[in-house]
Amino acid sequence: MDGGWEQGVIARSPYGASMRFEVLEFDQTITAGTTVIAGNLTPSNSVVFGISGVVTSDITGTLTGWELGVSGATNRYGSGLGTATGSYLMGLTGQPQTYYSGLQPVLTATGGDFAGGSVRLAIHYMRLTIPTV
Repeated sequence: MDGGWEQGVIARSPYGASMRFEVLEFDQTITAGTTVIAGNLTPSNSVVFGISGVVTSDITGTLTGWELGVSGATNRYGSGLGTATGSYLMGLTGQPQTYYSGLQPVLTATGGDFAGGSVRLAIHYMRLTIPTV
């Protein structure tokens, strides 16, 4: 470490250990079915504060709404979400949640199935880095 500025670093020790606040933003295509597992994953050992997002192309199908969550907690980051372009979500984690294997969002159709569409998701998280030898 040269002691220079680093993006996302909130605090850093003299030997390079740091706390980093980061946002992983990506576009997710909605495919036909009841669930869509997002293709992006936060780094392991991340503390997730929430997920925000916006529908970038109408979500189509027989569904009446959708949920955003994780395996085992399908509505952790939102439920009753809109399907029209411009619909948005701001899903805060009730208490910051650590994902030791990384977070992979799951979109679940409610009241029917997905047929198509797309969303832009942003996962807001913090991670720690270790000091150098």
